Amino acid sequence: MAPAPGGKKSLRRSATSANLAEKANEVSCAHASRRHPIAQQLFTTTVLFVLYMVVGVLVYAFGFEEVKLCESDAALEAADDGLDEPCLERWTWVDALYFSMATMSTVGYGDLAPGSSGSRAFTVVFIIVGVAVVFTSIGSLMNIATEPLFDKARTLLDRLFPPRLIDVTANGVYPIRKGAAGKGDFRHPGRAPFYYAKNLLPLALVVVVLQLLCAAVFTALEPGLDYGSAVYFCFVTATTVGYGDVRISTQAARGFACVHVLLSVAVLLTALSGVWVIVGMEAFSGNLKWSQHASCQPRCA
Repeated sequence: MAPAPGGKKSLRRSATSANLAEKANEVSCAHASRRHPIAQQLFTTTVLFVLYMVVGVLVYAFGFEEVKLCESDAALEAADDGLDEPCLERWTWVDALYFSMATMSTVGYGDLAPGSSGSRAFTVVFIIVGVAVVFTSIGSLMNIATEPLFDKARTLLDRLFPPRLIDVTANGVYPIRKGAAGKGDFRHPGRAPFYYAKNLLPLALVVVVLQLLCAAVFTALEPGLDYGSAVYFCFVTATTVGYGDVRISTQAARGFACVHVLLSVAVLLTALSGVWVIVGMEAFSGNLKWSQHASCQPRCA
């Protein structure tokens, strides 16, 4: 029996449509699988962070009733100048939140500290949980969230300064065609100074711009703090050094410091993670170049 006119073409079109639908489904599943870990990581990190901060505020501000030197105008006015004892007042919930953030991020300014044996014992456990569990989760989330941004920035720089391609497999198949010079299947990073400058530029810009902007906010919230000292304070905080020589005492400045610590230290961790990836790629390229030279020796002799 002869096939109906156009029957084979219809079958081919149907098969093509089925293949396209299958590929579209695979792409959709791939995007969904990438989104799912991000959403799960965001939920887990948010829960851990909120619980950690709530516990810190409840324990330090309302549990152990920690005290500090008087900073508020009301406490200073109520203090009796005739007494030799220093003026003390209790921590506010902002102070407790500020201390909890400095503890979790390992900044440790030293302007606030637990004063009793019980609070110090709790702080030891609080430090371990904050650094080992909460902050590592925040760093992982920031790395996942900012990776697409940094990848786009590096892609833009690759278009402006195309890398040289190497045919590693020598099979004549060149999957990389855009944003590079020549043909090949491996992007040669080029000379080390240029390679590091090009790939670290997006990371460095984000860190520096963030600190400069935050410094401007601190000068507005902390009376008597000049912009140069604020920039110094921000970079000391971002690197988790936390000398404590520049102090912030207003509640507004300490509240913003919680945001600054969270963003700055997390972004710095992401930048350091990106640095190690870049260093690894440059080292792999050097080993590849050496292996190609070694494999060429028998043929070139």
